[in-house]
Amino acid sequence: MASSDNIAIYNWHPFQRKYVAIMSVFSFLCVGGCIFFYTNTSELSGKIVSVSLGSIFLVAAIALLISPQTKINFSTHTLSREIRLFGPYTFRYRNVKFSEFNAVIINKTESEGGCDYLVGLNYLSDRKFWVTYFSNIPQGYPCSRAERLAEQLSSELQMPVKRIA
Repeated sequence: MASSDNIAIYNWHPFQRKYVAIMSVFSFLCVGGCIFFYTNTSELSGKIVSVSLGSIFLVAAIALLISPQTKINFSTHTLSREIRLFGPYTFRYRNVKFSEFNAVIINKTESEGGCDYLVGLNYLSDRKFWVTYFSNIPQGYPCSRAERLAEQLSSELQMPVKRIA
């Protein structure tokens, strides 16, 4: 979380951007390999496989370069979600007033690898607006970062905290 001028900024992905860049470069290299295979094969089945794999790797590479970011402006009582491509380029923007929400929510999901905690806001229509998540928390342990964030949002927005699952 970063704050300035009463604005809190939350990035959706908790992992470091350098790993995302490495995975994206790998995907683009795989696309290049598929193009090479496509141009050097004469069989239709080989071309179909290379186009299919190349398309999958291309979609993965572009998806890795997309980073959602949530900004909560406490002075104007608005929440905005920006979907960014390559970092600085915003290609989707959404702005919502605090009055459209009725609660702060924490959703805990368990798996073999640990627990994931999603922190968000509940719309009056009962839809969810997820702010951020915390992953791979050992089972049986609470996620103090998720709890602190939910409590902070609850006190700032004057809304109760609801727990899901």
